[in-house]
Amino acid sequence: MIPFSLFLIPSLVAAAYTFKFTSVPTQCQELSLSIEGQGDPPYQVLIIPDGPSPLANDKEVRSIIDQTFPDNGTIVSIPLRYPATSHFVATVRFFALISISFPCYLHTRPTP
Repeated sequence: MIPFSLFLIPSLVAAAYTFKFTSVPTQCQELSLSIEGQGDPPYQVLIIPDGPSPLANDKEVRSIIDQTFPDNGTIVSIPLRYPATSHFVATVRFFALISISFPCYLHTRPTP
C-alpha cells in the first residue's frame, strides 16, 4: 500500500524557484535577495544565525529575521545587524510553504 502523502509530491515540486543574494552579506548593511522562477507570492525569507556567536564570551546579539517580501514582489532588502564573521542560514518560502535554503557567511566590510 502506498501512503497517501506520496501522491502529493508531484504537485508540490511543480513550482520551481531559486533565490540569490543581490548584495554581498556585510555587517550592518542592507542584505538584498531576489527570486527567480515560479512560485506564488507572498514570498518570505527566514534568516537564522548559525554557529557560535563571534563576540567575546559567546554573547549572542543576533536575532532571527522573518521578513515578507513587500508588495507581493520578488525583491527584498533587509538590514543585517549581525557582527562580522557571523554565519547564518537563509530560507525563502512562498505561499504554498515550499522552501529552499542556503548556508551563508557574513563578510566583513572592507575598510577604506
